[in-house]
Amino acid sequence: HNLQEGGWHWTRSTGLYNINWALSACNFLIVGGERMDNPAAAEHGYNKLQAILDRITSLPIGTVSEFNSPTYYGIDIGTMASIVRYGTNEEYRIKARILEERLWLDLATRHSSTIRQLADPYSRVYQDSLVGATGIARSQMFKVFDESIYTQFDVSLHYPHYWDMAFVPLIAYQPYHCPDYIRTLALAKSFPYEVRGTSASDPARGYAFAFTDLHTYISDHWSLSSNSR
Repeated sequence: HNLQEGGWHWTRSTGLYNINWALSACNFLIVGGERMDNPAAAEHGYNKLQAILDRITSLPIGTVSEFNSPTYYGIDIGTMASIVRYGTNEEYRIKARILEERLWLDLATRHSSTIRQLADPYSRVYQDSLVGATGIARSQMFKVFDESIYTQFDVSLHYPHYWDMAFVPLIAYQPYHCPDYIRTLALAKSFPYEVRGTSASDPARGYAFAFTDLHTYISDHWSLSSNSR
């Protein structure tokens, strides 16, 4: 639906499947609506972000549908960081920061500074991330977690998903909002370490709606995880 002639576009989704689309829409609608004097667009963005937060907080230890993705968590974190930095509505800047911190917490709990990898389960992952090369979220972790994650950018060029590298200049420039306690958890956790969470799958694309139990166990030298309904 066009909000005005010239192409403001609403999206109905609140992101139970590809949540990076919904959170990107929140960013465009909120920041764009506020900055370009389109209060209807900004209000739609507020409502969308609130609906996503309501969904996450309704789950036990809830997180987003594209949980722990080495690629799509990067888009999610980047869009929330953009609202925090460029938004003008203080209430929704705070809500965006809460969600950004929640996503950083997911990454921190599954990061091993000894293995130098992001433990699974991953909802969506590409080969370049599986071999420890790159991924948008992994590149953000490289920056925020003191280069403690193994990253080989040139390896990505051998895989068809190397476009993640295009985000590296933006990551270098963009400020993030990861509090010290989360960084400490990422870099100085005691082993063995165990974490659980819950996501919600989506009825879209033929998937039956279901809750998903995410379980990760990390030792000094290996990790084991499961994703079960």
